[in-house]
Amino acid sequence: MAAASSLFQSSGFILPHAKQRLIGVRQTWARYRALEPLWKAMRGTLPREPVRIAWWSSAELRLLQRESDIHDGVLALDPYFDPAPRIAASARARSCGTPPEQASAIGTATMVTAALQARAEDPDGDIVSSARAYQQDTFTGLTDLASVSKALRPTRTPKTPLPALFQHPRRFPR
Repeated sequence: MAAASSLFQSSGFILPHAKQRLIGVRQTWARYRALEPLWKAMRGTLPREPVRIAWWSSAELRLLQRESDIHDGVLALDPYFDPAPRIAASARARSCGTPPEQASAIGTATMVTAALQARAEDPDGDIVSSARAYQQDTFTGLTDLASVSKALRPTRTPKTPLPALFQHPRRFPR
């Protein structure tokens, strides 16, 4: 009887801590997955090859690496940032009734997309060599990378026809 009660007592102490840890890991993995569109967009701007992380690394380490790669991409794109697309996209989103935080994320995602296009059109780096100083104020106020990443995620239309690969040309007998 004493052994069973000690088992229940110890599980009463352990289970809350285990639950808290599992919830933390789940939230870390969710944020890691949410940053994927922005990370994929920024991956091509990195001046170096991304550091490879072992498959057994923790979720926190993977998230830290992904956020670091995104911030390095922001620094590489800084000379190409133009606030005009961000202001126009934010104003358009607000006029459609989008909440201010989401409209700001949409504007920032638009600015990042425009900077990526400008960088692709400048393979020689003429803009970077002519930039006098970095414009850190262009990207300030961005605390939630996940919302910008969500704004970069392509939207799917619900009634997209099946590709020709999935349409069977033969009719089956009834």
